[in-house]
Amino acid sequence: CGAFDVYFEDRLYATPNHGHGATAVSDGFYHTMLGQGRRDALCRVLNYITTTFNIAAPTNPANRLQLYIDRSFCTTNPLREANAGWLARAAPVYPNASTSGVYNGHLFNHIQQPNTVPDLTNFDAHIEVNFYGSTNGAGVLLRSFVYYTDANTAGINACQYDLESILLHEIGHTLGVFSLLHETSTSNFNPSGWDGTFTNGVPGNGNSFTR
Repeated sequence: CGAFDVYFEDRLYATPNHGHGATAVSDGFYHTMLGQGRRDALCRVLNYITTTFNIAAPTNPANRLQLYIDRSFCTTNPLREANAGWLARAAPVYPNASTSGVYNGHLFNHIQQPNTVPDLTNFDAHIEVNFYGSTNGAGVLLRSFVYYTDANTAGINACQYDLESILLHEIGHTLGVFSLLHETSTSNFNPSGWDGTFTNGVPGNGNSFTR
């Protein structure tokens, strides 16, 4: 999609037999009926970003931007976080550092230098989508999320979320709108508080990704 190579963890859990045998149930971005529309929505966003920012293609196709779509929260992988109502979350992968400050993420650096892969052991950015719904303090489902995936947003119904708009918002985080910037252009963001996929959160905060 555009300048991006996209890797869907949901595909590992989809039938037929992508690593999990006959017991796997297709869902998320590989939902049996809705998966293609969801993947198409993401692809439209990535094509738009590629064109809008005039992202150059690398000389070596192996050096394309690497976007990892983590396993979705869905009926086969229910969200178990307490008091969660977020629709999606995302972040670039950052280089490890010991001091707080403003840092370029791998995706930004990769766009700036398309023929230089920032980290051969990591993807440039991650996105995770909640197709499940909002949960209460005990992790019990309160309300399911219904997404609209068609390219024509005039057809969106009440109580539906436009997946394309959500993914466009999340791509902004992967491009670096994430670093807790202050009006003084300083930041207390410290990459050492995160692991490679941002599951540890900011020290003392406990939140994962940016929503």
